[in-house]
Amino acid sequence: MNRYLQPALRLRLICPSSYTQKRTYSKTFAEKYLSTDFPPIGAANQILETVHDFTGLPWWATIAITTVSLRTVITMPLAIYGQRIMAKLEAQQPELKEKAGILLREVAHAKKERGWTQKEAEAQFKLNLKRIIKEIYIRDNNHPMKSGLVMIFQIPLWLSMSFALRNMTGSLQFGTTRNSPLCPDMANEGTLWFQNLILPDSTWLLSLCLGTTQLALLKMFPIKGDGKLAKTIKYSLGFFAVLIVPISAQLPAAMTFYWLVSSLFGFCQNLLLRHPSVKKLIKSNIKIKSIEKPL
Repeated sequence: MNRYLQPALRLRLICPSSYTQKRTYSKTFAEKYLSTDFPPIGAANQILETVHDFTGLPWWATIAITTVSLRTVITMPLAIYGQRIMAKLEAQQPELKEKAGILLREVAHAKKERGWTQKEAEAQFKLNLKRIIKEIYIRDNNHPMKSGLVMIFQIPLWLSMSFALRNMTGSLQFGTTRNSPLCPDMANEGTLWFQNLILPDSTWLLSLCLGTTQLALLKMFPIKGDGKLAKTIKYSLGFFAVLIVPISAQLPAAMTFYWLVSSLFGFCQNLLLRHPSVKKLIKSNIKIKSIEKPL
């Protein structure tokens, strides 16, 4: 309908006189997603300050109690759930082996009857075995991916708490200006040899304890499997356990202490979940259904 309008009128419609261009300040990536303005980091900051104000405890105790509480409430139940999924998968192995044997015989019979090549027979075996496994997973509602559900929550929690503490200590730099500490009282509410939680631990003891805990986790609870992926994960985690020592030594003691408490909790959690009595309790009431004619 604007085809017959005069150019001046069209200009007024496109750029009305009431329109004024506004210049908006563009925030950097750090200011958008690494500051307390980002909801997860802001929530972690608020939780820490609330616990500190409510309990009246020094900051080192606040960090420790908050870390243990959050991991107990959030990650511990998910870790137990993951263990139950793994227990179900273990209980399904005899059934899977039985059905795979039956399928192998049926494919061998069909190969002779229908004149399949070896390649065609292998393709049919893999296709039907994949279908059977999928049916069993759906039947028992225990896909292996569910066992890693804890990491989906644990990693964001760890990042949110880490950056919240980094903002609270004022060590995160936005642009050319250094961020001032949101909680300056952290400077005198440490403990033992790290009295100042705002500054890095000059003795490196926190960092060395952290690296030792990470290596102990890998040694006592190794990644299972001898495949290429398993080996890659093992080497990567081992490299990270060593690399985290010099990295954490440059960060505020509050962050390093949080990482240490979180790692110690993970170590104790793994010890607990692998205790025979706890494993027996987790595996209790696990019932695997059966399919009379699965193939």
